[in-house]
Amino acid sequence: MENNKFVSKKHNCVNRKDKWIDVASQAYEAASKRKYYAAEEKKFLVELKDLSEMKNSAGGGYMLISMKRPGTVDYSKIDILKSMDLDQYRKEAVLSWKLSKV
Repeated sequence: MENNKFVSKKHNCVNRKDKWIDVASQAYEAASKRKYYAAEEKKFLVELKDLSEMKNSAGGGYMLISMKRPGTVDYSKIDILKSMDLDQYRKEAVLSWKLSKV
């Protein structure tokens, strides 16, 4: 029997049926596929870089180029910032959602 009665006061969850469950299942499956294909892409790019001898390359209508961007700033290493309240410089909070199986 399917467990559709997951209720948690902590997470404010309620029973969901039919369409919600179908859409949640499709979203979860899409996320799983995205992760799989991201790993596949990474594997193929490693092989392409090797075949390209780590040089920009093109062929068959495809082009592989390298791009360099500056590294991120490690704010924990800036001593003067340790004594400052940086909240006034924060941008607006971002709301995100996570779908998981229970």
